Amino acid sequence: MKFQNLSLLAYLLATISIIMLSYLNLANSVFYGLKLVYWILAALWLLTYFLNYKDNPSNTYFKINPDNLKLNLIWFVPIIFTMLIFYTNGWYQKGDLSALNLGIPNPTFPIVYVFISVPLQQSLIFGDLLEKLSRKYSKTITIFLTTIFYSLMHSFYPKPFALLIATFCVGLIWASISYKTKSTFGNLISHSVLGLLAMLMNLA
Repeated sequence: MKFQNLSLLAYLLATISIIMLSYLNLANSVFYGLKLVYWILAALWLLTYFLNYKDNPSNTYFKINPDNLKLNLIWFVPIIFTMLIFYTNGWYQKGDLSALNLGIPNPTFPIVYVFISVPLQQSLIFGDLLEKLSRKYSKTITIFLTTIFYSLMHSFYPKPFALLIATFCVGLIWASISYKTKSTFGNLISHSVLGLLAMLMNLA
């Protein structure tokens, strides 16, 4: 089987595994503030990244792309500004995330999130996975499948329905931008800011 097909199979198995762990309530084991599910994802993503690098060492989805940065600013500055208004005025109901990552905010999690989780998510989902799907499917199907995968990766959160909707919406934006620009450079910034703000608001 070609590497491309093996990689796509790994993403499919990851999706099924995370959903099963979540809904069988087996994803609650914690280790230094990180759920078991994070270690599974990190191991899978690092393996996929390593294999992808061996296959094409000159390929990087972090390359600086002004168009990618501009599109991220256009889409996410209004979203972040709106979230800040809601946070400042308390116009939202905080989630109960006490069972997630030994409670949020956890001092270790934002560091892991910004420097490990976000780069892996962006390079492997909106970079590697999107690029491989684009070889087999149309733009619309590629963006939709990539976004579905990204959204389902959040199914282990408590009461995940609202978060699945939110991650699907932002995932559509990141997938569309990455598809157009062949880069995740600006995505890294908007993803980090959006995620940290969601943690501050105790939403995710």
